[in-house]
Amino acid sequence: MEISLDVPIAVFNLLCFGVLLTIPVVALIATRGRAYGQTRAHAYSVRARLPFGTESTAGKVAIRLRAQVRANMWALLGVLAVTGPLLFVPGLVTSPHLMWVVTITTLMCALSAATVVVNVRSQLFDVSPDFPRVAHLRDLTIRDYLQSWRRLPAPLLLTAATACVVLFGVGHATGLWRPPAVTAALINISMAFALVVAVGTRMIEARVLAQPRRARDELELAWNDIFCADTLGALRTSVAVAAWLPLGLSASFLIFDAMSTADPTVVTMLQQFPWWGVTALQVILSLGQGTMPARLYPPGLRSKIPQHALAVGGRA
Repeated sequence: MEISLDVPIAVFNLLCFGVLLTIPVVALIATRGRAYGQTRAHAYSVRARLPFGTESTAGKVAIRLRAQVRANMWALLGVLAVTGPLLFVPGLVTSPHLMWVVTITTLMCALSAATVVVNVRSQLFDVSPDFPRVAHLRDLTIRDYLQSWRRLPAPLLLTAATACVVLFGVGHATGLWRPPAVTAALINISMAFALVVAVGTRMIEARVLAQPRRARDELELAWNDIFCADTLGALRTSVAVAAWLPLGLSASFLIFDAMSTADPTVVTMLQQFPWWGVTALQVILSLGQGTMPARLYPPGLRSKIPQHALAVGGRA
């Protein structure tokens, strides 16, 4: 007797959607008070190895971090409201890939976009035109803000994805392999989506880098820089994840076709390979949040050894 898995998959998708819906609701309730922002700001300061310097700076950082979290959660609710109707489509609610699509959409449209909006629409510090300001001696680029391991995966994965999809398309056009129509559609659509994300994020990166950063001293400038680095890191993560989809889908098909095996274990691994890669990328690249290259720190914080001699005592 055949056992249908349609109902369990549908239940699983509904449960996952319910969990995703609960997260922003609970987070928005928990972050109503300013205490959350203060707690998060101190934890962020420790991770970033940046002192506040003044109570005013601590308050501004707390406000910015709280605004980011709440913006992310509101954006997540918006994405779930848009994708929620998919659960009522009979063919999609029983698809094991539905929640992955929702998760990726959430990552692309909610987290990265909300972070960019919060960091671009307002200044972290308000400096009077009559007050002295500090700034970098030259315009900084994304190379200055992101370490190589945070900056390079996106273009490398996009290049690899393009190569794999072109190879897949050539083989499909010449009849070397005949993929299912759904597989071909997923690969082509995800590649187009990755290219759109890549082009869009490059434009947004230019906007972020052109954003003026007002600061009265080197410590305030460093706080501006670390928020900018996190914003650029979120954008590069979006490109990496978007590029992984066509790369994982096309590579899985090419490997499966080359192996010509019906081993259930191999088939299952190749089917899950594209989707688990998304989670791996998100976890690995998120480790860089709250960090930036040492050269962007104030001189006194680049090393544990003081940069200048300290005067102790005085004349007897």
